[in-house]
Amino acid sequence: EGAKVYAAPQPVTAVQMARRLDWPVGVVCGWLEREGLAAAIPKFTEHQVDSRKLLRLDLDVLRDMQVQPRELRLDVMDRLSRLKGQVEKMIRGERGEAVEE
Repeated sequence: EGAKVYAAPQPVTAVQMARRLDWPVGVVCGWLEREGLAAAIPKFTEHQVDSRKLLRLDLDVLRDMQVQPRELRLDVMDRLSRLKGQVEKMIRGERGEAVEE
């Protein structure tokens, strides 16, 4: 008998994440507040950061947006990484893929 072949899970793309997480600027700011990152709200509002922009952020972009201090930028990236992980789990679950808890 032949060995079973399992297809590798397809990666979750930024486009798929953006479709699943369709947040206007106000919702992004609410997320920042819930995550204890209210100090970043003025710059996120000034730069009109919606979910599409949020998912593309990195430390350089946050620095260019003048999100200060550096620790706040690191905290934003940490929370964003967690959010991306949650969205990826939702997408994988909707696909019927096994997801780790």
